[in-house]
Amino acid sequence: MAKKTDNTMPGVIETQLGGHHSANPVFLKMGAWRHLFSEHQRKIIIAEALNTGINDEKLSIAGYLITEWSVCLVFMAPKKQLHKTLSFFYEYVKKEIAKYHNEVEGPGLRIYNADDPFITIMKPDGLFEPYTEGSDYLVRLITGRAVKQLYYDPHVARLREIVNNEHFCSAIDYSGAMGPVMVKLRYHDDLID
Repeated sequence: MAKKTDNTMPGVIETQLGGHHSANPVFLKMGAWRHLFSEHQRKIIIAEALNTGINDEKLSIAGYLITEWSVCLVFMAPKKQLHKTLSFFYEYVKKEIAKYHNEVEGPGLRIYNADDPFITIMKPDGLFEPYTEGSDYLVRLITGRAVKQLYYDPHVARLREIVNNEHFCSAIDYSGAMGPVMVKLRYHDDLID
């Protein structure tokens, strides 16, 4: 597969699905807000944000992986609308963070005044930081595609282990089970090459 990194948007690798659907993998690192919540709470927040966006028909994804500190999303959107799609995603995450932040009780988890760091991290530029160290192999694995190899690659083996053991990953949907996020399944192996 010819992998092309878009210089105008870090973290985006352009991929064509079947010639007429555009899959755009995006790799994001969680911002400072992640320190307000446990790992499981962060994953729930992102899953809820994705599901809300999908229900509102603002987001469509073919794959996802939510880890302790990062997110890989494969958006089904035209390349020219990817900025808008990411903006929708950020807004949904922001709303879920605020909702969850208000629901969680405990020391240090309450809304403060305007000088509070919580207000600062709610700005869209503080939610996630795009990065380009994403892997085409990872995208293939989370979208139910085969990774064809002529030799053993420990990197791919590690990715397979992560994908197979992560509960917040679309690979579960492609195996026939139901994951925490609604995914637009793509079954043909030639869709992402």
